[in-house]
Amino acid sequence: MSQKETHIESKIEESLKSLDSIERVNAPDFFYTRLQARMEAEVLGQSNKFFWIGNLRLSMAVMALVLILNFMSLLMIDFSGNGQNTDDLSTLSSEYFSPTDDYNYLNNQQ
Repeated sequence: MSQKETHIESKIEESLKSLDSIERVNAPDFFYTRLQARMEAEVLGQSNKFFWIGNLRLSMAVMALVLILNFMSLLMIDFSGNGQNTDDLSTLSSEYFSPTDDYNYLNNQQ
């Protein structure tokens, strides 16, 4: 055998000997009972409170409903203003967004 093969075999033996010192790990109390209950719930089809997220058809229906409500609220806001919204928006725009490029507004205070 060559020296390289001997070195590899010694490393393998070291690894296998380190496995001899490993102790068995005990599961927490009632682990198997909880695991069995969870497995039975999956088999029986008991649902949790977020079951509808996994159902694609129901998720798409909820998303469509939300989009329809958003569109309807947008239309209601648009028609309920009677022109007053444009005045409010122009006032807000003139107060917060300066039309000039005056960046020294803090130094020009009187």
